[in-house]
Amino acid sequence: VPSYVGDQIANAASMTFDGVDDYFNAGNPTELQITGDITVSAWFKTSNSGSALTIAGRGAHYSSSLSSWALFRRSNNGLAVQLRVGNAFIYALSPSTTYNDGNWHHVCFTRETSSGDLKLYIDGSLSMPTTGVTGVIQNETKETWIGGATDGYYFNGSIDELAIFDTALTADQIKFDIYEPTKSG
Repeated sequence: VPSYVGDQIANAASMTFDGVDDYFNAGNPTELQITGDITVSAWFKTSNSGSALTIAGRGAHYSSSLSSWALFRRSNNGLAVQLRVGNAFIYALSPSTTYNDGNWHHVCFTRETSSGDLKLYIDGSLSMPTTGVTGVIQNETKETWIGGATDGYYFNGSIDELAIFDTALTADQIKFDIYEPTKSG
């Protein structure tokens, strides 16, 4: 939504996942079958370490022919996004910083189809871009999951304010509309 303006809301409730079998299945509506520009944004917190945890994804978690995209906390406690473009996988990975400190963190990825850019933002800042991989995101007939994937990798912690856009938000929209909506750019 190009005119989207975020609004800061007190966190009165978030989804809590036990890391064993909890997840939210958003189904497979046409609105989530995004193959072009996309932004996925979420707040999360976890104290779990050493295992991969899916924040959100469409289809399977990792390098599977059954996945379209996945946003996850890696087994080294960094963050990553994976997209399946045609039969290839493209990734954007965070540096070795860990995100299992029990504090809230914001993670967001954007993909621009025309440029092929895949950008991962963490706590309002660009972390690691992957550029020039053009093509459309594979549209699998799998469901969109929050807190897990069709092949497991259940999240252990809390997830809040997950949003999926069919446009690639700008760095300023991510920083000032979603991450720090009370500040101006």
